[in-house]
Amino acid sequence: MSSAPHPTRFDKLEMLGASFKSAPFEALERLALSPDEVAAFYRRLARDGAADGALVLSTCNRTEIYAHVPDERGDAGAYLADRLREVVGRERFPENDVFYRYSGQASIEHMFRVASGLDSMILGEQQILGQLKAAYSDAGQHLAQCTVFDRVVQSAFRVGARARSETEIGKGAVSTASAAVHLSTRIYGELSRCIVVVVGAGETGRLLAQHFANHYPQRLVIVNRTLEKANALAREVSGEAAEISQLPQLLTEAHVVTTAVRSQTPAITAAMLERAAGVRPGTALALVDLGLPRNIEAPESEIDNVFLHDLSALQSLVDANLARRKRAVPQAEIMLREELTKLDAWESAQGAGPLIAGLREAVEAVRAGEVERVTRGMTSEQREAVERATRAVVNKLMHGPMTSIKEYARQNEGGSERIQVIREVFRHLTPSADDGDKPTH
Repeated sequence: MSSAPHPTRFDKLEMLGASFKSAPFEALERLALSPDEVAAFYRRLARDGAADGALVLSTCNRTEIYAHVPDERGDAGAYLADRLREVVGRERFPENDVFYRYSGQASIEHMFRVASGLDSMILGEQQILGQLKAAYSDAGQHLAQCTVFDRVVQSAFRVGARARSETEIGKGAVSTASAAVHLSTRIYGELSRCIVVVVGAGETGRLLAQHFANHYPQRLVIVNRTLEKANALAREVSGEAAEISQLPQLLTEAHVVTTAVRSQTPAITAAMLERAAGVRPGTALALVDLGLPRNIEAPESEIDNVFLHDLSALQSLVDANLARRKRAVPQAEIMLREELTKLDAWESAQGAGPLIAGLREAVEAVRAGEVERVTRGMTSEQREAVERATRAVVNKLMHGPMTSIKEYARQNEGGSERIQVIREVFRHLTPSADDGDKPTH
């Protein structure tokens, strides 16, 4: 956004945040806000009358507060930090300063980068824009949003949507779990008629299950040595649990089997694969092994319709897709700058209306004062003639400046600077407080 030589309404925007870039994961966990805590934060802003627009974004990777703070509170960032401390309590509030703070136009640019996926742990992640929209919808339930703040947020939504639809910033799988799903869809297309088996209920197994659940397979089966852990994960993803002893049978039924367990011996042996293939001729079986060491023993020779992908194959896919996303960053940056420029032009246009009204009021005051002075002693008909003549002259003289102001307000480059020059030129055009007969110049 071009720097403006005069104050704008964006100057009152404040942002306080902590993310994976500034804070350890333990601090982010403590700062993560529940829906009730977010509501409590908004109540404090409303109680103080401090903000006429705010948005709290709290995810596993970041907690950020955006606010429009119009009154003079000194350090608005410190004020937001104090309110956050009240909500989470001193025990959860970080002792070390893990926060970053932005004001004015810098806070707008940061919001745009977040919405576009340019500030995410995984470049171009899809979820953050939806999380931002959900957070703003929730904010509207607790706090009225002023026009300036709403305009900024809507602009962030727009640039985030453009980045994803017009560039490749969000294209391709960039995690091994999402790559596993991608490889499976290459074989089967959609997974709605597929039986998917996830072996392992640890962190990687959970990610696999979550990614597959988003594709609504016919059955999603979680297999684990500890049935209790399998049941817990199955409940999270609306799946079903199975014991490890059931794995040979599941190999004869499944379309996709992924593994992510820590074991020195394979969870699936070559002999198990050969027996399963013998009872399912013609049906493809996709195997994705994310274990280290490998969880699936590769057969000595290829088995028809059995496709085995290991971690190295998935990592190659992830690396290629990440490089693809990185190449899209300059395009996304251009869109971000375009939206910032549009927002700057909008702000200038908003300032044109009051400027025009103020100039008209000041000029009319001068005209009326002069008419009053020169028509003393005239008849009503003569006074009316002078009124008509002076109004006509003023309208003709003001037409050019008014047209120029409106045109400057629509200009992206230099418009706000030109409007500011007009403000300076006419700043003394007001009636004298001491002598209504004489204008002050």
